[in-house]
Amino acid sequence: MLSLRTVRAAAAATLVAGSVLLVQAPALADHEIVCPPAGGDCTIVAHTPGTPGDPGTGGTPGGGSGGGGITYCGAGGVGLTPGCFKEGLGWYNPEDECFYQLADPQPPAGDPVWAGRPPGDGKVYTAACGWPGLVGFIDRWRAAPPPGFGGLPSPAQLSAQAISQLPIRGPIISTAPKATGSGLVGLPIWIWTPVTEATWGPASRTASVPGLSVTATARAEKIVYRMGDGASVTCATPGTPYQPSYGNRPSPDCGYEGYSRPSSTVSDGRYTVTGVTTWAIAWAGGGQSGTLTVTRTSTTSIDIDELQVVTS
Repeated sequence: MLSLRTVRAAAAATLVAGSVLLVQAPALADHEIVCPPAGGDCTIVAHTPGTPGDPGTGGTPGGGSGGGGITYCGAGGVGLTPGCFKEGLGWYNPEDECFYQLADPQPPAGDPVWAGRPPGDGKVYTAACGWPGLVGFIDRWRAAPPPGFGGLPSPAQLSAQAISQLPIRGPIISTAPKATGSGLVGLPIWIWTPVTEATWGPASRTASVPGLSVTATARAEKIVYRMGDGASVTCATPGTPYQPSYGNRPSPDCGYEGYSRPSSTVSDGRYTVTGVTTWAIAWAGGGQSGTLTVTRTSTTSIDIDELQVVTS
């Protein structure tokens, strides 16, 4: 097994020679962005296991759950982006232009690098500074990992953050007759939702870290209304708000032909109308892109009476 000293020496020789390391793009096909139907944070689900690893302690840096991949730094001062990685040197910190990896093993208690602190209070990192003219390695104590250590999130991971920030929801269900009023059996029902970025779109949000940003944009594709009597209506538009001048005409783009029975025949005396919006989301950034579909649901209720005929 190679010692850390041997790895460092080999890395330094490679860097002086100026050879260029490759860029490993995230394997997005092995992952899926999953968003809960009720809203909340989206997550990355891996379809194939990542390679176990812990930056600076062996294994494949950037591996494990999430599998963002590794962005390798270029040579000769080219491609030194926050969080990029060089074999034998570690992760690049743009604040002091040094590469960092965990000292392995950590220095023993009493080592001057701890400056009187007990081991476990922060960690000791081995820094390689002076790129591209590497001047050597030095151990440094830090209370927290240096900026860029462990790499940046992958574009897919940032996209999950951006998608989670989208304000999308189910429709604000508006009907004629109103939810506060009553309709009649057999008369057409108008259905619509006010058009906002949250109910129809487009809505866009961006998630960023230094050197990388991803933007997600959502647009509603359709709304399916379940009318509470077993029937459903699919609307490809937000619907047309009802005006009294329309009388008993049916909606031109989003309506129900009418209930055949009064709502008194159902358990709670009102029909529950459920609207399910299908959102198409596209994201792009960091040289990657993707699409997914999510749904959001909302409900209201409506009272339908039976037409009473009064005779003398």
